[in-house]
Amino acid sequence: MIEYFSLSRPHPPNLPHPCWSHRTAMALLSGLVSGLRFETQLRTLHQFPETLLGDPSRRIRYFDPLRNEYFFDRNRPSFDAILYYYQSGGRLRRPVNVPLDVFAEEIKFYELGEVAINKFREDEGFIKEEERPLPDNEFQRKVWLLFEYPESSQNARVVAIISVFVILLSIVIFCLETLPEFKHYKVFNTTNNGTVVEEDEVPEVTDPFFLIETICIIWFSFELLVRFFASPLKGAFMKDIMNIIDIVAIIPYFITLATVVAEEETEEYVIPAESLSPHEKGSNQAMSLAILRVIRLVRVFRIFKLSRHSKGLQILGRTLKASMRELGLLIFFLFIGLRKAFDAFDTDKKGAINVETISTILRMMGVKVSEKNLQEIIAEVDEDGSGELEFEEFCALAAKFLIEEDEESLKAELKEAFRIYDKQGEWKG
Repeated sequence: MIEYFSLSRPHPPNLPHPCWSHRTAMALLSGLVSGLRFETQLRTLHQFPETLLGDPSRRIRYFDPLRNEYFFDRNRPSFDAILYYYQSGGRLRRPVNVPLDVFAEEIKFYELGEVAINKFREDEGFIKEEERPLPDNEFQRKVWLLFEYPESSQNARVVAIISVFVILLSIVIFCLETLPEFKHYKVFNTTNNGTVVEEDEVPEVTDPFFLIETICIIWFSFELLVRFFASPLKGAFMKDIMNIIDIVAIIPYFITLATVVAEEETEEYVIPAESLSPHEKGSNQAMSLAILRVIRLVRVFRIFKLSRHSKGLQILGRTLKASMRELGLLIFFLFIGLRKAFDAFDTDKKGAINVETISTILRMMGVKVSEKNLQEIIAEVDEDGSGELEFEEFCALAAKFLIEEDEESLKAELKEAFRIYDKQGEWKG
């Protein structure tokens, strides 16, 4: 498309008019654009002196002295919106018959500025990109780009690949540790010449899994510290959710390491088993196991470290953030349902249900599980080792079977199970 513009008062463009300051406000700029004529006052264009049409020194490059008019070989439908931008004082609307990329190029050509471009992108529904400042120091800037922007250089891509590999390795190790063939057990002698075999939650320093975990933590700690010292904004760095996840992901290791060191130091000063009552031994053991299990569970957060290198996980995170209200309601109603189910099966109203009742619940819900597997599952969630499940432990047990269970069928099965109980929770079958 071809645009032609001519001044209504012809005058050599390279010579100042003797009365230019007075006549500029009344001068008209007219143009012929593919057969259509546009006309506007110069003072309208001069509202935006930083733009191409508003700055005489810039638009003079497109002046044709032979024709005594301006010539622009640009898209004609877009010029309606460009001219309206000057006439309306800054309102920019894309014509419906002009593609996005074409109109964006026209905005850049007429030099409407970053404010107009950002406003146009916002009106079109584009996500506003946050400004991410870079460090002023040259060395810090290179380090920051190396660890924070994988697309900035080849070395940055190598660092990103190493980081992803270490994250995946730590997740695989975390999963393998839970397999029965890799678990460690302790054998205790009792006072009646019997033995008790219990799972050892505290790893040994020479354990291969612990050594690999140590290597992964060294890399995570090194990466976090380097990024912190190279960060241009230390406060914003500490408030960023991804960096908080990085910190949470490495804390369990140091707590476990402190536990290992403390256990080795106390082996020389072991308290005789006879000096502790069975209740004290069970209480201390249950508390220690509960703490260690919670600490080990926190390591699951490492999988979120992959979102730093995955656009898909970032989109998933934004989706979950936008759906927090609905997810909160879902968890709330699920909690109420579990509370009702627990109260219905707690026939003796002691605040706990036994193994036989749990087996009955699972059987009525159509969950097939062997007695051995059931004992193992109950042992995992029974933190106090009482042999009965309290409500919090019952929720943990239900979570293991709710993942693959259809919600509607689960409601129907629970409803059928509740029919067997009367309002007082007494068994009628």
